[in-house]
Amino acid sequence: MLEHPDIAGVNFVGSTPVAKHVYEHGCKHHKRVQALGGAKNFLVLAGEANIEKSVRAMVDSCYGCAGERCLAGSILIGVGENYEKLKEAVLKEAKKVVVGEGLDPKTTMGPVISLNAKERILADIEQGKKEGADIIFDGSSAVPVDSDGYYLGPYVMDNIKPETLLATKEIFGPVIGLMKVDHLSEAIDIINSSNYANTCSIFTSDGGLVQQFTEEVHPSMVGVNLGVPAPMAFFSFGGSKESFFGDVKVHGTSSIEFFTEKHTTMQRWFTHDHAEELNPHWNQK
Repeated sequence: MLEHPDIAGVNFVGSTPVAKHVYEHGCKHHKRVQALGGAKNFLVLAGEANIEKSVRAMVDSCYGCAGERCLAGSILIGVGENYEKLKEAVLKEAKKVVVGEGLDPKTTMGPVISLNAKERILADIEQGKKEGADIIFDGSSAVPVDSDGYYLGPYVMDNIKPETLLATKEIFGPVIGLMKVDHLSEAIDIINSSNYANTCSIFTSDGGLVQQFTEEVHPSMVGVNLGVPAPMAFFSFGGSKESFFGDVKVHGTSSIEFFTEKHTTMQRWFTHDHAEELNPHWNQK
């Protein structure tokens, strides 16, 4: 497709390695490319905040779609004394998760996409344990008995270190990692050290912390008291760093730029012979 002469541009969403390949190969063949890659999304609880509502939104972000969406929360960071409050509230919410098929109205989390995905997620959890993380909630007992689906229970892991696999890899599954920092600036540094920069959120009622956070973090899509800060369709959508390859984001006016070619027309009109020339006129569409 990238080599076909009738293809002018390519829009792609997938993993970072494939997104990078599509971008490089597309550019090589002089195509326009929008290639959206992976993510590692951090949610921060800082300052004064509504703990109950904030944590419910955070947990929904992490476990919604079994964690298999590009804006899913992954690492929850508690700043200062908020860490213990965060940990307690997350455990409370995780225990409420009902695993099952989507047609059951009682279900709040369905299966992951495939056996390979399930095995990969469990392997990442084991690697996390080897690197010093602690499983403080194992929801495997919530998995339906005698089910044909690739079900995983919700996991909560504590003592996540910034340089470890659980803090750097997109797990893409129902695994929450907890981290503790003393100051918001530390949380921002952790977010900005990631190779990914898709989205992140801060949960707080402190306007000063919000201003600092939104001005200093690298991700292109930032939320305030939102677990899944997906922009409305009239705004641009897409991350930065290894979360996006290209120059023009999707959605909004950016998508119009990508899918159209601007033409600039310069005009000058004459009347009949010997008449005075009219002023030039420029037009762009």
